[in-house]
Amino acid sequence: MLDKMTKEYEPSEKDINTVISILKRTDPKHATPEWANLILDHIHAALDDMSFSNPEKLEGIIQDIEKKRLSS
Repeated sequence: MLDKMTKEYEPSEKDINTVISILKRTDPKHATPEWANLILDHIHAALDDMSFSNPEKLEGIIQDIEKKRLSS
């Protein structure tokens, strides 16, 4: 799973629209595709960094997500 983190990331239209939707509620003046892309790039870079600097923490996050997904 972690080796997928280093691949090139291209946000989907759905990803961008999701972030724009959140920004409309939390920071309307920045609810633009440009800001959404910046945020998604930042999140991806942070996760990529975590995969190298603290892989155990990232694995724990992934396991927590899987548990929640399986229990719903």
